Order: sequence, then C-alpha cells, then structure tokens
Amino acid sequence: MGRGLAVIAVLVGGGIVVGLLATARPPHQPIATRPQEPPPPTREEHLREEPLPEWLSRLVSVAQPKLPSGEGDWLTEHPEDGQSLAQHRVDCKPVVGRAVYLIATSELEQDEAARAVIERLEPLLAAHFQLPVKRLPALSAAVAGKSERPRESGRQWLTTDILEALEQVRPADAAAVMAITTVDLYPDPAWNFVFGQASYDDRVGVMSLARTGDLQTEPTLVLERSYATSMHEIGHMFQLLHCVAWECPMNGCNHQQEADSRPLEPCPHCLAKLMLATGLDPKQRWTELRAAFEAAGLVRGVKEIDRELAASQ
Repeated sequence: MGRGLAVIAVLVGGGIVVGLLATARPPHQPIATRPQEPPPPTREEHLREEPLPEWLSRLVSVAQPKLPSGEGDWLTEHPEDGQSLAQHRVDCKPVVGRAVYLIATSELEQDEAARAVIERLEPLLAAHFQLPVKRLPALSAAVAGKSERPRESGRQWLTTDILEALEQVRPADAAAVMAITTVDLYPDPAWNFVFGQASYDDRVGVMSLARTGDLQTEPTLVLERSYATSMHEIGHMFQLLHCVAWECPMNGCNHQQEADSRPLEPCPHCLAKLMLATGLDPKQRWTELRAAFEAAGLVRGVKEIDRELAASQ
C-alpha cells in the first residue's frame, strides 16, 4: 500500500466496498509552494538606476521611462543596449572651450526661408550645449551631392560624401561641425532616407530640412524639428549613444511621428553625459535655453525646462 494512504471499508447492501483515503494532509491545508523569485532587472532598468549627483537625481521624478517600442519604431528595427555613464566616461573626449560650427550647403544658401532656420537655430544650439556657435562657408552642391540619386519624392544625397567633405574643412577648435541641407539624405543604398547622421570619432555630421515641414507656412515646426535633429546628431559627436532608458532626444527614431514624440530636453543621464563632454553648468544652461526657447516660440521646450527647474529645487 502506498505511503500516505489508508484503507477504508464501507458496508453497502451486505457487501463491502473498499476505497482509499488520502491522509497525507487535511483537505483544507494549502499546498506548499516555492516562492517565485522576481525577474532580474532589465538593461533599461539598470541604466535608469545608475547613480547621479544628488541634485541631478531629482530630475528622475519628471523623467519618463522609455515606452515600449511599436511596429516600425527604431528599437523594433534596430535593437540596442544603450550606454551607461561609465561607458560614456571611457569614450568621452571633452570639448570644453571649443565651438560648434554650422555649414550650409550651397543650395540652401539660395533659399531665404531655409537661411532663416539656421539663423534661428544658432542661439538654441549655443544655449543647449553652452558652447559658441560659428558659421563656415557654404559647402558646394558638387561636393555634397557627389552621389546623388533620384527618388519619387525628389533627389537624395549620400551622407558619407558630406561627412568626408566636412573632415577636410573642420577647424582645429571645432567641437562639432554640422552641415545643413534642404536636400533629402540617405546613409546607404539599402536605406530609404535618414533625418541626419554623425561620426562619433570625427565630430562631423549632417542633417536635412527636407522632412521637417513647410518652410513657408510652418516655420516654427521646422525650427523645432531642426533643433531636435541637430542637437541629437551633435550629441553623437560628443560620444553619446542612443538612449534606451528614458524618453529622451537621444532616442533613435525611424519615422517622423517617433521623432516628434521625443522630448526636447535630455534625460537626467544624458544631461550628465553632456556635462562631462562640455563642462556646462546645468543651471546656467536652463536659464539661457529657456530664454532661447521663449524667443523662438518653442512652447514645449519652455514647459519642459520649467518642470526640470521645479524638480531640481
């Protein structure tokens, strides 16, 4: 007879029915279960938990953890591990005392509305990075468009041609050199397009106004999108990789809707990286950038800085 079982005999109609009764535990006693261990923290959670300076850690209360990536979004198509503060400290080449240079392509110089975008962009970038912003002579279309290809939506220029040309004109005191064009861009024949591209090591980059909106009827929208793309690409030149921990302007993006969903202000950890790269004083940066946002009519940026100022107190 098996352990934990007892024989019970019941007299039924002159016969005996033999059955088995389990006696290992009373019927009401719960079955003991092994407690489940919590799942290990994800890579994103590890990055969000990295220690920050005390006053900077207060910004975590107003930062938005990275939302799940949807169909067609950047992280769905390009899974990435992100970058820790420790990794950035190893890779970073500080640019304190240097300048950011902007360089228009020659066809942009002929467009008055596009020139106005660059002029309005300069004070925003200067305040964001806390570095002087200077201009270089225009880059000729013959050089920038060396590998031009036709598309249904118009022509496109290969980004790598432009990056190589920028290396030849990069000043000695350049923290970053950003070319700006009105021609759509592609980084490789296999890609449809790209908003911008930068070289981490050579500190050169390019962005296009082609997909930012109508220059005549949507100048503020074009400016906001141009600011978001240019400071993202310049961030790469300061060795910031794509942010996967928070909703942040350093998030990768695959399409305009995803790009527009990013905040204009960096997450606490990417702000810490910028501090290392440029030596900026974040409180002075907030004051100057808030004024620049207000002057440019970028209401969203003003609101984001106000939240950060309130949280940092």
